[in-house]
Amino acid sequence: PPPTCIAACTFVDPIPFLLFKANVAVRFCYQPARSPLDQLVRYFVAEEIGVSYSLHRHFSWPHNVLDPRLLAGVPTAVVLSELDAFVPSEAVRRHLAHRAPHAAVHMLAGHAHSQFCVSKEGLRAVVDAILETDARVR
Repeated sequence: PPPTCIAACTFVDPIPFLLFKANVAVRFCYQPARSPLDQLVRYFVAEEIGVSYSLHRHFSWPHNVLDPRLLAGVPTAVVLSELDAFVPSEAVRRHLAHRAPHAAVHMLAGHAHSQFCVSKEGLRAVVDAILETDARVR
């Protein structure tokens, strides 16, 4: 049965769906940035002292994987960025198609990780995904 305390879920550039794959953690924690935006994400998120300490010392990777089957019965939207350097977007899309076919998956063409924050069309797509998911609750 679906969780009773969650009305709907929207995930944007989600890392937890494929944390069981080693390359996902390596991409976020160790891979050099491929663009200025990736460098900003790395500096302000991955290398921030509290986040870095938590990820490297106290983060139980297997316990933070999100099995999409747990979202069955919960209206769910997932927004992926096509050129994401941290999240293997196409692999996540395929994984969700197999494990959570009820999820509405949106791909932001030409966008990098978190680029929706500085892109009108990206932000609009995220807001639309949230509104569509909210409408499925009502």
